[in-house]
Amino acid sequence: MLLLSLVSQWIASKSCSSASCSATSGRLYDPSSSQTTGVTFTLQYLSGTVSGPIVWDQVQIGGYVIPNQALAAATSVDNEPLSYNFDGILGLALPPNSLIQQMIPASTGDAPDGATIASNLFSLTPATNAPSQSFFSLTLARPGFTQIPSLLGIGRHPPEIVPDPSQINYSLLASESVGTLFWKTTIRAITVYVNGQARPIALESLSGAPEPTALLDSGIPLIMTTPTLANGIYGALGISPAADGMYYVPCATPLNMSITLNGQNELPLHPLDLTVEPAGQSNSQYCTGLIQTDPSQLTATSDIGDMILGIPFMRNVYTVMAYQQPNATGYFNTSVQSGTRPMLGLLGLTNATQALEEFNQVRVLKQPLGSGSSQPSSGIQSGGSQLSIGVKILIGLIGFFALCVALFALRCLFARKRWRNTSPVGKVDQGLGQGLEYGAYRRTRSGSRSSA
Repeated sequence: MLLLSLVSQWIASKSCSSASCSATSGRLYDPSSSQTTGVTFTLQYLSGTVSGPIVWDQVQIGGYVIPNQALAAATSVDNEPLSYNFDGILGLALPPNSLIQQMIPASTGDAPDGATIASNLFSLTPATNAPSQSFFSLTLARPGFTQIPSLLGIGRHPPEIVPDPSQINYSLLASESVGTLFWKTTIRAITVYVNGQARPIALESLSGAPEPTALLDSGIPLIMTTPTLANGIYGALGISPAADGMYYVPCATPLNMSITLNGQNELPLHPLDLTVEPAGQSNSQYCTGLIQTDPSQLTATSDIGDMILGIPFMRNVYTVMAYQQPNATGYFNTSVQSGTRPMLGLLGLTNATQALEEFNQVRVLKQPLGSGSSQPSSGIQSGGSQLSIGVKILIGLIGFFALCVALFALRCLFARKRWRNTSPVGKVDQGLGQGLEYGAYRRTRSGSRSSA
């Protein structure tokens, strides 16, 4: 499980009592080969708390090995139920946001320090041991779809998803007074489409800035924002918050919207990613919206900004967390040692027209997306070859009209033949007709053309 957490380190389960192991169901981290730092940590997430010692240990990720990586070995995990497949959190936030680096400063030498995994990975020596390009990338799979898998990339783009890296657009990051903390940028537009009509949402920032900001975080299972932005989005559908403060949408109504970030094209979001049916209630009338508000959390840490673009957003984009600015071809030709300039790269993966068709199939027709009925909703992979429902109906109408014309012509032909049977000329034509029919029969039997 990979998360772009709000801190930039690795959280691993350490030895625990049977009670806490039962609570987390996680596989245990063995600290016997680690080196203690003498420093302990406590991390408060939006949901849950973890604490324990900070240690140095060897970390292998993909084919890369970091000999002395500082990591947080969690001995206490509260309010955070973990599945057996959960090993920890690979935090990919930027170095100034690292709690460990704040407690154990990073150094330029090879001695163990508090440097983040990104700093160590892209600065491996000799340089031939490090990734050739200094970036992480991420795709997140959508339940029921098989075209886009969950992938973590290190210095390479998956060619089946990104055949042309120059198509990735990069955004400058929004910085705080203490430095660049998050993969965060400004929001240029939010648009909700209702019956094909675009309804732009008025933008307003908690900080009073001209444009609100949004950060990407794969550890958040929803899109979290301010009441002002949420009211604007749902208000386009005539929906207000319920008595419990949550937003609910009729399950058959698509929340069809897009977000435009600084330096990016308009990014459509799949309606199936924005609402969810109640667990075990496939025929429920109302679904829970996955854009919700938590102003207390957003205002508690002013650095977060106005929106957290969690999993519902990230399923719709190929995300690149780059530590350098790419060239015009989309490649990085400088090393991280020459200085960092973090950039957020995004490539839209959702075809808005096809996404609506898939929503209708699942939520309205109550049909699963099988291999025979679903094609990739990625604009990159579909290549625009999918026909919309309107085009298919038009083709059907044209075909029906052509059939009617053919039947009318056939009826005229029979009437003409009956008239000709009453004249000598008609009998000659009848003979030609019989000869042509015989020739046609000969072609069917022999496969070659014969004359009468």
